[in-house]
Amino acid sequence: MTRRLAAKAVLLPVLLLLALGAGTAAALPPRADRDLRPPIAPFTLEALPDRTVVVPMVFPVLGAVRWQNGYNTNRGSHRHTGIDILAPKMRPVVAPFPGVLGFKTQTFWIYGDNGYKCLGTHLNDDTPGTGDNRGHPDFMFAPNLRRGDRVAAGQLIGYVGDSGVARGSHLHFELFAPDGVLVSPFPSLKAAGRITAPRPVLPNPLARPSAGEIRIEGCPRGWDPARRILTVLLVARQTASGRGTAVAAPKWLRLFLPPPVVERAGGDAALAALPRDRAVTLYVSESRDGKSGTVRRLVPPAEAAPRTGRSPGTEIDHAEPRLGAERETSR
Repeated sequence: MTRRLAAKAVLLPVLLLLALGAGTAAALPPRADRDLRPPIAPFTLEALPDRTVVVPMVFPVLGAVRWQNGYNTNRGSHRHTGIDILAPKMRPVVAPFPGVLGFKTQTFWIYGDNGYKCLGTHLNDDTPGTGDNRGHPDFMFAPNLRRGDRVAAGQLIGYVGDSGVARGSHLHFELFAPDGVLVSPFPSLKAAGRITAPRPVLPNPLARPSAGEIRIEGCPRGWDPARRILTVLLVARQTASGRGTAVAAPKWLRLFLPPPVVERAGGDAALAALPRDRAVTLYVSESRDGKSGTVRRLVPPAEAAPRTGRSPGTEIDHAEPRLGAERETSR
């Protein structure tokens, strides 16, 4: 009865979270003034805390999944500290509640605005269709993330995988109370709201494209000055009606930039120096097929260069993933 009442009490906050995630939201400003170390669950054979809480949240894995209450089960060497949500590799993982993001290879955590913290691990480290363990960041995390960023409930974080010592593809999900104590995620996941697509988060969502245009948000992945082709990893689209759509899988676009657009953007050097973890805004002719197009306008990100906080790309590109080397990836 207590759990049933708790689930009813959390219904309204969950609906509010879903209502916020239903439309296009403005990009949230980053926060660099908080300790972003990951929450650490106890590695022990003793019984884990059994505090019952129901935290309003969006279910963190999209689509059909399988999961059960595996919290506090004996794994031989330790108690299981979270819930395993089984899903195919590359299934989208989204933020369950708004807050400040931290991450490392294969793992993310969020310091929630509600005081709670969550941690998810075993994100994808394979090239799709393989088991190569190459750890390419574009197949592990959303491209527009940086340590200390504020994320919205339902915003794309990354993709389900089987990294570390995972047995099969799944997201291992942990939840921590405001006092830092580990709690079972089961009641919260059971009451969580479901969404069918990641929440689109756009900087200045009122800057809609004109009639005959599509607004594209994409993170730069290469500038070819000879052919004036900018390659971006898609983050979101917006139509002239204002409707925004977030991507749910990695997709690259090759976009032709006419000379006046290149000049207004600062020239070849400026385009080549665009940060990889911040989306540029491009207004593209709607007549194109979506795989390539002519850019009419380009708005660079507000930040000309990365801050001190490291992006998932810089974290992974400079260090090979250490599979199973750390307890946080071995749950």
